[in-house]
Amino acid sequence: MSCHREIEHAGLVRTLIVKTTRLCTSNCAYCDVVSRKKPGPSSMSDDVAKNLLQRVAEYLRAKPDDAITWIWHGGEPLLLPKAFYRKVLESIREQYADVSDRLHFDMQSNLMVMDREWAELLQDMGLTSIGSSYDPEPGIRGPGESRRSDIYNKAFLRGMRIAEDAGLSVGIIYVVTKKSLANPLELFRHLTNLRPDGALKFNPVLLPENRFPELRITPEEYADFLGAVFAEWWPNRQRYGKIDPFQTLVQCIIEKDTNGLVCVDSGICAHTHASISLDGRIAQCGRSDDWDVMSYGNIRECSLLDAFESPLRLEMKERYGSLRAGECSDCRFWDICHGGCPLDSLQPRGHFKAPSPWSAAQRRFIEEYFEPITGICFQSVTS
Repeated sequence: MSCHREIEHAGLVRTLIVKTTRLCTSNCAYCDVVSRKKPGPSSMSDDVAKNLLQRVAEYLRAKPDDAITWIWHGGEPLLLPKAFYRKVLESIREQYADVSDRLHFDMQSNLMVMDREWAELLQDMGLTSIGSSYDPEPGIRGPGESRRSDIYNKAFLRGMRIAEDAGLSVGIIYVVTKKSLANPLELFRHLTNLRPDGALKFNPVLLPENRFPELRITPEEYADFLGAVFAEWWPNRQRYGKIDPFQTLVQCIIEKDTNGLVCVDSGICAHTHASISLDGRIAQCGRSDDWDVMSYGNIRECSLLDAFESPLRLEMKERYGSLRAGECSDCRFWDICHGGCPLDSLQPRGHFKAPSPWSAAQRRFIEEYFEPITGICFQSVTS
């Protein structure tokens, strides 16, 4: 099993974000898992994992052309006992070998408790890389009320070395907050020195309601942050390597290939994504699970087949046609945006009918930075 090779199937590749635990070694400032104290168990039980495996096998047997990418998530998934993951692997080998070639694992971890035994176990799951997050800004990531960044960064760097020494490459997501805006180039150079081979992605901080105003940024601020970094990356892209969202936009705009679009821009997340909470609840994605919206039931009573055919998903699918015929009808960026994440309109408005405000960030970045810097004018991918 390998989670990062191309999955060559005629059908869909479904993505399951499996939230194993609310426990974490860090108290990251914008993390909903840590800040929202939900009732119930703190970690996934063996029984829930067993039930989920049964549902996954049931789905793959019913859909022989489809595949599933299973992303271990949290909290911090490495806080579960290693025996938990070994039982999952044992079950796959003993009971579900017939579908194992279409089940691929991935993981998002802060790497703070990574050791050689963990690295070997992840390799046994078929992982060749692991996703992580890092922030050199003090007070954003770290344990305790004061968020001891020094403790976090030391443990992260140690964990990254162990993972890479074992042959697991580490991809870093950097979350752009208000604190990031003062020195975008200094941040970029720090992060690329840490990851000289690329494997770096920028995301805006996404905060529900009116929480953490000291971290919140506008779509315009995010676009301007990206623009400052892009001016450095574009003429030196061979040296810096793959940095996203830049590389994906180059692929879309210059090469006219939209296969690499992330879930929020793809226009097909209603077909592809689901999140499983530690008690078995099925939601649309990790974000919807954190925010307690768009629930499809529980794997104890609901199959994955039923969850992917929920009437709520039909409403999401209809959103794209409605936007394309309405508010987004004259937008030349539709092919690389599709109105953005449905949750961005659902959370404040209670419906899917509006485009995401973060679509404006994409448009601003392309018009004010990408096109002037590259000299390439975006044309519709499908034109």
